[in-house]
Amino acid sequence: MPRKPVLSQPAADHLFALARGFMGPRVLLTAVELNLFEALEDRPRSAGELADHLGADLRAMEILLDALAALGVLREEGGRFSLVEQFAPILAPGTGGMPLRHAARLWDVWSGLTECVLSGRPASAGHFEGGAEDWIADIQALSRSDVEALCRAFDFSRLERIVDVGGGAGALALPIAERYAGLRVDIIDSNARALARAEDEARRMMLCDRVVCRQGDFFEFAPSEPYDAALLSGVLCLFAPEDNLRLLKRVHEALRGGGHILVRDIMVHGAQEANRHPALFAVHLLLVSPTGRVYSADDEADLLRKSGFTDLRRIPLKGSQLLIARK
Repeated sequence: MPRKPVLSQPAADHLFALARGFMGPRVLLTAVELNLFEALEDRPRSAGELADHLGADLRAMEILLDALAALGVLREEGGRFSLVEQFAPILAPGTGGMPLRHAARLWDVWSGLTECVLSGRPASAGHFEGGAEDWIADIQALSRSDVEALCRAFDFSRLERIVDVGGGAGALALPIAERYAGLRVDIIDSNARALARAEDEARRMMLCDRVVCRQGDFFEFAPSEPYDAALLSGVLCLFAPEDNLRLLKRVHEALRGGGHILVRDIMVHGAQEANRHPALFAVHLLLVSPTGRVYSADDEADLLRKSGFTDLRRIPLKGSQLLIARK
């Protein structure tokens, strides 16, 4: 008779911590949904002031604020609460935007995971609707560090014209165009709201003479003249392998001889314990996309080779991988 396994206390503690790991994030996202951080942008406030300002119950507000302080998100001094300075650029819209609103919307999406696994259908294929601005802010916040990494990994200074395929609101393309004064950039995407945001940002950054936003199916785009380089960030993970092969062949045709492709994605690479983030992102894609999945770096490199690209190299980025190849 098989021996009954004995659950050790460390193992039990790990499982219970994993199961209850939603509690801290839920406290943070409730504060986001209540616009609590905006209320603290100008000055510290007491629980009573915040309850009155936000139309909330006093006891509940006291408990929520104590939890936020215990999590290190707020600072409490003399019964008054204030933003922790290092988090203010993310939490307070007047100092940099509110990308966490998108995470709050995803709470409901992720709550549909059980049904999604049973049916195989996305829990919310249209989860960006009604929250496009929050989603765009989230993407832009996450992409800031990637711009620096991209510019260290690849020399854009020698180029005249590049295309950002699926570039959305221009989170990567616009800062690159700003950094390299002679560079012309096309942003191609099917999302009209994201492109409108890119156009607004291009005007604000005085880049309209060098940045063109084109709405359409990027599987079918046909440039008037070849590009020196193409950027695909977070694109291949949305589609099935056969669609990605078709897209990459289209990009290959759009590049001049010797032109480069830069593919940035969250990819599986190395030991299993190093792939926690890609594994969870794959679940996210399951919830929001009928075909999306996380590929390995080897899988995406193989697609690039099959599309005609050579001289592949892989560069680790923070939370993602970058593949660079040449036509």
